[in-house]
Amino acid sequence: MEKFGIIAGIPTYNEAENVGFVVKQVERGLRKHYPGKKALIVCCDGNSTDRTKSVFLDTKTFSEKRFLTTKLRGKGNGLKMLFNLVVESEPEATIIVDADLKSIEPGWVRLLAGPLLKGYDYVTPVYVRERYDGTITNHIAYPIVYGLFGRDVRQPIAGDFAFSKKLVEYWLDQRWTKEAGEYGIDIFMTTHAIFNGFRICQTNLGHKIHRSSEPRLSEMFLQVVKSLFDNTLNNMDRWRANLRSKNEKIFGMRTLPEPRNLKPDPERILQTAIGEYQRDKLKNYLSKENFKIINSMFFERNLNIDEELWARTIYDLLYSYSLKRKMDVIRSLRSLYFAKIYTFFKRIPEYTTEEVESEIRGQAKIFRKMRSYLVRRIIK
Repeated sequence: MEKFGIIAGIPTYNEAENVGFVVKQVERGLRKHYPGKKALIVCCDGNSTDRTKSVFLDTKTFSEKRFLTTKLRGKGNGLKMLFNLVVESEPEATIIVDADLKSIEPGWVRLLAGPLLKGYDYVTPVYVRERYDGTITNHIAYPIVYGLFGRDVRQPIAGDFAFSKKLVEYWLDQRWTKEAGEYGIDIFMTTHAIFNGFRICQTNLGHKIHRSSEPRLSEMFLQVVKSLFDNTLNNMDRWRANLRSKNEKIFGMRTLPEPRNLKPDPERILQTAIGEYQRDKLKNYLSKENFKIINSMFFERNLNIDEELWARTIYDLLYSYSLKRKMDVIRSLRSLYFAKIYTFFKRIPEYTTEEVESEIRGQAKIFRKMRSYLVRRIIK
């Protein structure tokens, strides 16, 4: 098998409109920052039905390109092909970037790959994201990663990562659930890196601007949360007694630019939350006290889920997930997730970017402070 110094992977599914731009930016970064390394750009495709393949292959580059496709749709299934290629090709560094990125710059290649050449195994990004973007990250994934695992990995499901061959080999040796083959792959990668002692750092990439995730949010939510809950509960012995938190080293730019200012429709989010509310199931999944508070909010259509109530709610549902019908628990969480982001969106319109970030990090610290609420119940 041909060997490469650096591999850049681009997962795709029907990304003909933008994949050429991403390839060009990656190629510029490879040429500028790693001209002496033999590079390969790989499109890991989930059986696209548009012109993704032809656009990718027709985009001119000096670096070699390779198009890999699988009939098994799903981001994780596409990345699994890349992982197998990495094991065979033995690169010094592998990066992946999303195909829908509008803000990627050539410097991202160095910012992602550079720490691997210094001995790190896993590089996760820090972005300035639009304040209404990244709701699964901000309100579920990051609070759990920080609160239960004690690791300050700010973007655990970001989509843009870099990793060592050693870590890839470890991922391939793990049990892959259906969700790991889909949108649950990012949290699968991050949690396994955390639980098994791999060297992790973060890198500042500036803005993240990409195509809206809203059309995919329903399936994305179910797959990401199930993958996160599974890996959390299957690795309790790795985090349960961990009372210390750790801040990951951050590379890249010191100051980050201001994001764009998009405006969502809180009223539509409110209607979605109320429309999806599953009273009878949540009565069985939440503690009596928490259910009483939440049910009253929904009955009065006055949703206001503060940080402590949100931490108790997520921990209640994690506990119920360990005991009861798993997908029912996650589906019942959806209405509460929309209620939480409705609360958040109503609060932050006049906040500065720093105040928004402080709010998100403050919530994660409350998850950390209240972790015993879950741990006590699990060890009974």
